[in-house]
Amino acid sequence: MNKVVKSRKDRYVAKGNDLVEAKRSMHLTTRERKLVAYMVSCISPYDDDFKEYRFPIEEFIQFFSITDKNAAKEYERIAHGIMSKPFTVENDVERFTATWLSEAKYHKKQKIFTFRFTPSLKRYLIQLKKFYTRYKMINLIHMENCYSESLYELLKQYETIGKRNVSIEKLRIMLGLERKYPLYSNLRVKVLEPAVEEINKFSDITISYQEAKEGRKISSLNFEIKPDPNNEFIKEGLKKYNYLGSSEDFSNQSSDDKEQSLNQNSLPDEIPDELKGIFQRLVEEFQFEREEAHVLAVKYDVSYLEANLKLTLERVLKNRKRGINTDISRYARAAIMRNYAGDNEEISAATPAEVASAQGDRRRAIENFVERAHQAWYKKAVEKFIQAEGPTHFKGFSKYLMTQPEQALYAPVNELLLTNGLNHPQVKAYFQSWIVESERLKDRFSKAIFMTEQGYSIENEGDIKARLMRRGRLMDV
Repeated sequence: MNKVVKSRKDRYVAKGNDLVEAKRSMHLTTRERKLVAYMVSCISPYDDDFKEYRFPIEEFIQFFSITDKNAAKEYERIAHGIMSKPFTVENDVERFTATWLSEAKYHKKQKIFTFRFTPSLKRYLIQLKKFYTRYKMINLIHMENCYSESLYELLKQYETIGKRNVSIEKLRIMLGLERKYPLYSNLRVKVLEPAVEEINKFSDITISYQEAKEGRKISSLNFEIKPDPNNEFIKEGLKKYNYLGSSEDFSNQSSDDKEQSLNQNSLPDEIPDELKGIFQRLVEEFQFEREEAHVLAVKYDVSYLEANLKLTLERVLKNRKRGINTDISRYARAAIMRNYAGDNEEISAATPAEVASAQGDRRRAIENFVERAHQAWYKKAVEKFIQAEGPTHFKGFSKYLMTQPEQALYAPVNELLLTNGLNHPQVKAYFQSWIVESERLKDRFSKAIFMTEQGYSIENEGDIKARLMRRGRLMDV
């Protein structure tokens, strides 16, 4: 069956790390790399095999800024270039040489392009669970240097670590340089500096590097990698490219919500730590909007959600094998609301919010939701306060410990404070209790302040049909 690719706000590219680090005898041009990235973004996280993927000519025209008249020839030219440049993947399991595509077509009557990936790439592109690199395709839109995208992938892979050492020899192989720029000075001027400049200017990471020598020869590069989630070019790109984000619901969001949408990995402050995993699953795997995912994560018990998401995934994959396209988020929403996973009492009798809602007491459900959200926000607010203001209270805390009557208990804590600072777990626990009291943090981070700062309001407070709003949007608790 053909795989129809629908336009969506955030296109993601996900590749197995062995594929990211494949050995290339020839490098892809900028347009070839961008088309490969677009094609990879067409793969759904729930595809269980490669299909014939397709996309309309209009998206190709917009992506490459060309005329309708030249689109078919340009697609054929770029696809031919991709298919003529093999690469080698090697790991503990296998070594093989392949090209990205096994087939690329233009259907004249329908005005659509189709393509198929080379079958041997399946394990590096389909249902990736670990050891892969994932990023938004919007990062590549403005890059014009053909090496920028390759270097971006190689370093994005190590973003969470924050650094990566790469030998000059290995870098040449992964960038497909062969014998080009044999002198390091030329490599630095022609490849490294332009790529670093574009990555820092246009992407969601910033990078720098230090040269490492063996004797008098520069043998490797030590890269430093930092996240840059608020890149202005990414924001502008999301507005410009329809299939990357200028949808109606995006344009109607507040500036704060837009910024959150751009940084998929940032979590709302009021999401409790134990719910972060299920929140991210709802957003990234099941394509829920962040506001709805937030409500579901806080409202339902995690085991209840997991059971219904598991069932959703099984049903959607089964339907796709039978040739039935199923909207993953719509099915998941119905499964959660109606408990498709069954009437297991241990699962379904989850939270006070659910019980209250089942009884029709919306007010209690809303209050329970707000209470849990406030507690999670309060905890993070206190942590941020301590991180920012803690050192200025060092002497005051030490004095407090020294003046307590039970010195047998407090003197050892003070000694730990003087030798280890505020980082010691025991000191940290005592310090938090003290500073919450002395700085009146419960008042400073009260529920009323939380609701004002986070944009929450409860309408029709005396009515059984009370509604919880956030920045003018209804939260269906």
